Amino acid sequence: MDAFDSLDKLVDEYKIAIAIHPHGPSGKGRDQWWSAEIIMKAVKDHHKLIGACLDTGHLIRMAQLGEKLDPAEQVKVMGDRNFGMHLKDHDNKKKEDVVFGSPEGVLDIGAVLKALREVKFKGAICIEYEANPADPSPDMRSAWPTRARRQTSSLSA
Repeated sequence: MDAFDSLDKLVDEYKIAIAIHPHGPSGKGRDQWWSAEIIMKAVKDHHKLIGACLDTGHLIRMAQLGEKLDPAEQVKVMGDRNFGMHLKDHDNKKKEDVVFGSPEGVLDIGAVLKALREVKFKGAICIEYEANPADPSPDMRSAWPTRARRQTSSLSA
């Protein structure tokens, strides 16, 4: 019996979803769970409550290793096994996180939200910004009005 077999029993008994959280480059290589395809390959034959909590920043960072992943497409790969979402943007040239919506970032927020709607996502969305942990509010306020509002304004209910 492997760990997923144990998880199958637990999620079935408690009806609580378990999500694998992918990470991008790790040390000199990539994390074991670096893409939705890798996660789906591992969970596809297991309970439907075993899925992912994707992190757009880590998906974007995979380009540093030559793996250009589209976060919106990754959402679609996971389909109804998306149980959470971390919205984070990254500047691969500087190798640092940026507030999503800032010009240095590449995250297409509108496309990610549209993909989440298409897969009937019901989980929590967490906005992450780790570049200024002492006081992120000013950075968040300065970036939100720029690209983020433009990208999300086309999403109508």
